[in-house]
Amino acid sequence: MYDDKAKARTMKYMQCKRESLRLNLPLGTKDLWKDYAADYGMSVTELITKLIEKDMREHNWSGGIGFKLK
Repeated sequence: MYDDKAKARTMKYMQCKRESLRLNLPLGTKDLWKDYAADYGMSVTELITKLIEKDMREHNWSGGIGFKLK
């Protein structure tokens, strides 16, 4: 069961370990990307991450000291 304590733990984790990125897209784009990602068994976040990291690898971009691609 998802109670208040579990919610608080999740929120603390999200604040400490995750970053958020907001995109402004034309209407319908989100649903289109969501459907495309679902066809490949991914979330939109996973799809975007994989595509950007693939492009970074193809261009040998390291991002500077300490940045490691998965």
